Amino acid sequence: GDCFRMTPFFAPDKIFGLLKGRADSAELIQSRSEARPVVFKSNRLNTAESGFSSGAGLRVIVNGRIGFAFSNSPDNLSSLVDRALQSAVFGEPALFSFPGSCTPAHFPKLTDSTVTAFTLQQKIDLGKETIEALLTEAPGLSVDLEISTSSSTHFLHNTSGLAVETESTD
Repeated sequence: GDCFRMTPFFAPDKIFGLLKGRADSAELIQSRSEARPVVFKSNRLNTAESGFSSGAGLRVIVNGRIGFAFSNSPDNLSSLVDRALQSAVFGEPALFSFPGSCTPAHFPKLTDSTVTAFTLQQKIDLGKETIEALLTEAPGLSVDLEISTSSSTHFLHNTSGLAVETESTD
């Protein structure tokens, strides 16, 4: 579906617990992505592998000022919290507040099942076919080509009760 339930890898409750009494409010945005590229160099398959990335940004409001920190390691939550709090000392004034819990009237579809169903072998075959077609038209051509798909999971939580989870594909 458009919205799904997965466990956030940075625990919002733990982070917000560490902020209790130290920040007026906070939001945590998280993203996990998997890229699946197939790369051809000089007409030949070079690599075909998956790569994963993840990270979280913590934005806090402390004494009316914004602080922010980013981490890609969920193992040290106190460091993320401390860095966000420290940056708020020098932060811009917060001229907003974080929204509370809500249900979107329409949640846009950000995924395409044809992207997730596009297999590694299909990408390799498409790359070979494309290079063959180009070489038919221009013999001696040296082709570098990348065909890639990716999928991502995104989480947004705040201390006002907002909790949104989405996924997307490219």
